[in-house]
Amino acid sequence: MSSSSLLLRAQELDEQLRRHQLMQLTAEQTCKDFAMSGIPFMFSEEAAPPYAIMHAQLVGQIQHLLKTSRSKLVALLYRIDLSEEEIRNGVQYLQPYDYIEAMAHLILVREFQKVCRRLNLM
Repeated sequence: MSSSSLLLRAQELDEQLRRHQLMQLTAEQTCKDFAMSGIPFMFSEEAAPPYAIMHAQLVGQIQHLLKTSRSKLVALLYRIDLSEEEIRNGVQYLQPYDYIEAMAHLILVREFQKVCRRLNLM
């Protein structure tokens, strides 16, 4: 997948998630990939959380992983298929996001793309 397809801004992703009613599926896919990487993680809301909540919770989890287990974070990024180059490009494109905020956003975009592919929406 090209890195340009990852460059949806937060508002664009939120609109796509709402338009296609895919927030819950994207949240579930995100939690599944975290679990498959040995990282227990669940979003705090039972219903489909809005983008801003998912993003904020991912930022917190990434910060925690950077402090406690970089190897698990690397395994997660590999499972999600998110490269260092895509993250660096995202940081430049997704201003004013910092590195961790951009990484969280790009994780959500990639998970949204997985859901769309599975449902033949892409």
